[in-house]
Amino acid sequence: MEVLSRLSDLCRVAIAATVSAYFLAPNATAQTLDEAFYSSTVLITHSRDPGRTEFGSGFIIFRESTSGITVTIPSMQPKIGRFFLITNKHVLPLAGRPRQIRVRVQVHTTDYTGAKEVPLDIAGEDGRNLPIVTLHPDPDVDVAGIDITAVMAKEKIYIGILSSNLLGTRDKLRDLGVAMGDEVYLLGYPQMMYDPQNVSPILRLGAIATDPTEFWHFNVGLRRQWGLPEKLDGFLVDGNVYPGSSGSMVVLRPQGTSRGSVFSGAPRSIPYILGIVSGSIPIVDNAIGSVQRMGMGTVYSADDIKEVLDLFR
Repeated sequence: MEVLSRLSDLCRVAIAATVSAYFLAPNATAQTLDEAFYSSTVLITHSRDPGRTEFGSGFIIFRESTSGITVTIPSMQPKIGRFFLITNKHVLPLAGRPRQIRVRVQVHTTDYTGAKEVPLDIAGEDGRNLPIVTLHPDPDVDVAGIDITAVMAKEKIYIGILSSNLLGTRDKLRDLGVAMGDEVYLLGYPQMMYDPQNVSPILRLGAIATDPTEFWHFNVGLRRQWGLPEKLDGFLVDGNVYPGSSGSMVVLRPQGTSRGSVFSGAPRSIPYILGIVSGSIPIVDNAIGSVQRMGMGTVYSADDIKEVLDLFR
C-alpha cells in the first residue's frame, strides 16, 4: 500500500488559550487523510490487576454546542463546543475496577512537547461511572463516549479537529451511494503497537463487506458458537482485526481529489467516519483443527456514535 504522506501546510489553532490543535488550511490540496485523523486516534490502557495491562483504541471528536471551549480557526468563525473520546464499552474497565484509564496523546506545554499518557478518571469512589461517561443505552451496542473537554484544557492536549459533521450516518451513506466493496481505513493500535516517541496510530486497509445502510443479522449458529448478538447495528468489514483494534475509527477511503479539508470538498472526496470497530469473527478450520481469525471485523455504525453524543445534551 502506498505510504500516506502527511500534510505540511497546517495552521495552528489556539483553544481557549489553553489547548493547542491544528487544522488543515482550506486552500490546501486534499490528500488521502489529513493529520487530524492520526492525532485524534488514541491508545487507551488501564491495569485491572497488578502486572496486567488492558488496552484498546479510541478517537476524539469535536462537537459544536452552546457551552464548552472556544476553538479559533484562521479564516473561520470561532466555534464553541466540547471534545468527546469515543471507544467501545468493553475497552473501558468494569465499573469501579479501576476507576481510571490512561489515554496516550500529544501535549504542548512550556516544559514539554511530545507523547504523554494522560490519566482520566471515569468512576467515583462508589465505583459508579462519572457523569462524563455515557454508554449507549442498547446493551448490544458496543459504543461509549467520554466528555474530555476539561482534560483537553488542563493537559494542553494537541490534536487535529474532527468535527461530528464527519459522521457518515446511514442517510448520508445512501445519499453518497456508499456500498459493499467500498474501501475503508482502520485507524487504531492493534496489539498495542505504538511509537514510544510519537503519537501515530497504525493504519490498515479494509473493505465494506455487508450493506452499510442496513442492520446485519447473525444466524443462530454463529450466535451460539461465538456469543454474537442477534443484530449488529452496523456492518462487517473485510480487514484484519486483532486485540487492541477494538475502538478503532473506520474511515471511508476518499475517491478522487479536491481542494478542501475535512470540513469541505467534493462528497466522495470527504473521508467520512463510518463507525467504530468492536471485534472480529473467528473461524473453525476443521482441516487443521484450529480456531483462527478470518479477517472479518464487526463495526458499529456512525448512527450509534451520534446517538451517544446526543445523550450528552
